[in-house]
Amino acid sequence: WEFSSEKIYQNFSNGSAFHYRSKLLPLLLHYSKSNSELSNKTKSDWIQEELELIRNAIFTEPDDQTSWWYFRFILSWANPMTDKKTDAESCAVNDEDDNEEMEEYKQTLYEEWTSIQELVEAEGGECKWGLLGLFMIATHFCDLEKDGVRGAVEYEGENWLEHAQSYLNSLKELDPDRKHRYESISLELTNSSTMTNG
Repeated sequence: WEFSSEKIYQNFSNGSAFHYRSKLLPLLLHYSKSNSELSNKTKSDWIQEELELIRNAIFTEPDDQTSWWYFRFILSWANPMTDKKTDAESCAVNDEDDNEEMEEYKQTLYEEWTSIQELVEAEGGECKWGLLGLFMIATHFCDLEKDGVRGAVEYEGENWLEHAQSYLNSLKELDPDRKHRYESISLELTNSSTMTNG
């Protein structure tokens, strides 16, 4: 673990170190749950530490896709709905714990959204990976709504579906070579939203 940290801080483009970390992190959490001597960190602690590492990387090299790949992994790994879909033991968790974990996740998404917005603004709105990161967060909120988390699509008074479409429009201008890809994603998003609301 320390070795991968060292390698990442030496070079934020070290895809091998980030990949190694993505495989090791779930194992560390599992072992820390079963062995309190190993670590008393919660999943939330691990998530916050990894997001701090990612922020260091993306604010240093915002156009490097390596750290954005790891950001995507962490957001997916942090999603409590992922655990529900894959963990048979989730049935034993009570609603209060579920709600608390979900609120924490939504707050984390919102904080990362605010942080990345600052980055995109600092780059004059011309940070492709930052816009993709904002789009990813907006669609995470939309997906939570589809998964039955009421109010997620309007969390903190934001309209996440509108944000997602807005980011795609910005990306079409900034990255015209992939314009058709962004249009296709936009259409999927619209159709998905119509099915959810209809």
